Amino acid sequence: MIGLYVKLFCITGTAFMLLNMAASFLLGTGVSIILESSKGLVFGFTMSAILGTIHALKARSQAGENRGDDIYSTRQSREVKTPLSPDSAFNLLRHYLTEVRHFRLTEASSETGLLKAGTPWTLKTFGCRVRAEITKQEDGGALVKIFSRPAMPLTLVDYGENLKLVMEASAFLRASDRT
Repeated sequence: MIGLYVKLFCITGTAFMLLNMAASFLLGTGVSIILESSKGLVFGFTMSAILGTIHALKARSQAGENRGDDIYSTRQSREVKTPLSPDSAFNLLRHYLTEVRHFRLTEASSETGLLKAGTPWTLKTFGCRVRAEITKQEDGGALVKIFSRPAMPLTLVDYGENLKLVMEASAFLRASDRT
């Protein structure tokens, strides 16, 4: 959690400081390293406090009681063991991604048990990349590993969207076990 605030502070503060220095240099107003550094510190602190807190609150609300994993990370994964056959689990998850969530499949192979999908851009994220790996278990059931990460690798906050995605997909598979 603290790491998120530190990353946000360092990246936003440094970027703001460098942009201010470049603008001052290009406009010919003179570059004051102390002034630009202090602006960067204030901006970095403010942005990390605002974005970090919003991200933390949204991630906590998405996680509910499930706070065991790193809920603040933008990269999320879950494993679901299901009594469904690997083919049934594959088809069910494919249905969930395409028909329920309306994601765009980028790869689907029932032979390898691999599903990949992308989400559209939203105001919260620049899109997500979802991957599911389905393997057969000794008891005839399936082990489904669901991974979700931001489409843009340097994304620091996603306001719990990847967490929500893997948790809802896991819940969908678990609910199908009972029907």
